[in-house]
Amino acid sequence: MNLQLFLLIIVVITALAFDYTNGFHDTANAMAQTERLALQSDLAWVGEYNGAITGDVSERMVAAIKEYQKAKGGKPTGVLNPQERSVLAETARRRQENVGWKIVTDAVTGARLGIPTKLVPQQTGDANGTKWSSPTGTIQINDVFVDERGIVYTVDRHVGGLYILEMDF
Repeated sequence: MNLQLFLLIIVVITALAFDYTNGFHDTANAMAQTERLALQSDLAWVGEYNGAITGDVSERMVAAIKEYQKAKGGKPTGVLNPQERSVLAETARRRQENVGWKIVTDAVTGARLGIPTKLVPQQTGDANGTKWSSPTGTIQINDVFVDERGIVYTVDRHVGGLYILEMDF
């Protein structure tokens, strides 16, 4: 074997190793932003992703994909094939449909938020925002207040606890 062929083989092997270990970033970055957002959202809906849904490619997103693949009995590559992606999207869609998930814009605060409308079908409002509640009042979602720093505050009351969520956008 001559030196040129040997060097070519080394370069190809190195490139393949790099592509194998880092290829998921290239694949994910090649997706449109809307698809990356949808992927993160779908992973969240099936319980595998717990990060901010920004569309950014991250180790957390890749780990969520791998966990989803393992849970489905697949090889955890970190890159979904078309069939895996289709099943994920359909599962997330069914879960959203089951709770009546809708993105709404509050007329008072201007905030856009997701509401599980089948769980909290009753809606009332006042000068401070909108409140959604279940028929028995066991679930209440009080709309948000955005302070001068742009921090969003929302209170979600469930039976047995009060949870204050603070998110910075």
